Amino acid sequence: MSRNPYERDGQPPRLQHSVFAFVDILGYRDLVCGTHGQVSQQDLLVQLHKALSSSREWIDIGDSPEELEAFGGKDRFALKAFTDNIAIGWPIKYRDGESEFGLAFGDLADFQLTMVNAGFFIRGAISVGDVYVDEIAVFGDALMESHRGESSLARDPRIVLTQSARQSVRNHLRYYGNGHHAPQNRDVMRDTDGQWFLNYLDTILIAEETQGPFFGELERHRASVQSKLDKYRQSPPIFAKYSWTAGYHNFFCDLHGFHDYKIALDSFSGDRGFIVDDV
Repeated sequence: MSRNPYERDGQPPRLQHSVFAFVDILGYRDLVCGTHGQVSQQDLLVQLHKALSSSREWIDIGDSPEELEAFGGKDRFALKAFTDNIAIGWPIKYRDGESEFGLAFGDLADFQLTMVNAGFFIRGAISVGDVYVDEIAVFGDALMESHRGESSLARDPRIVLTQSARQSVRNHLRYYGNGHHAPQNRDVMRDTDGQWFLNYLDTILIAEETQGPFFGELERHRASVQSKLDKYRQSPPIFAKYSWTAGYHNFFCDLHGFHDYKIALDSFSGDRGFIVDDV
């Protein structure tokens, strides 16, 4: 029996209401075209394959036997990947999808941080709607909305929430007496242009209470961003995208008092503010 939650043995494909994400690797074509000769392309292939394998460990592990039993032998998500873009759906099983949004935020944050720290920056969008995902096809309104969000709203190396996802998160915030203490206010930030985006650096704080923040991951993130700033200093349109990530990195450091891990201010220009509360 297939573990894909969208597949039903012996039945035709059927749309399911889902949390859905469409993400791709920023500048993938330029990365490939920028390599010259078989050796350079081989090196890029090894680096990319290693990054994708590492960042998708949470996918390969899948659900525990207990979780599989609870969901009728099915995983809680399905994924379709083609090198530089990935589509993932989390079928909504309970109420209005707050649990599935929590899974999506955590999975995508882990994926994005691991990829960025390997030198591959991610852009994408999250939506909620009807979709179908298997190894043959990805289809549905949620795919179309996420694809439009990735291409027209994300712009920078961030995973944004489309209109349908923002409305769902607003509904979830009503469950909390004080919305400022809702978990969504750690998962999501609002940028100066009004876009809501995934606060993927928050994953370094997961073990904060028992082990302390994972500062090694924060240092690797700083180094990865710094490398891109240095590389594209003479290419303003590209430089601006990595400048955005530098601003996000420094805001996160200021927010949590990690001032020693900030990127040097002379590494980028411009000023950005990020709002945690009142998403």
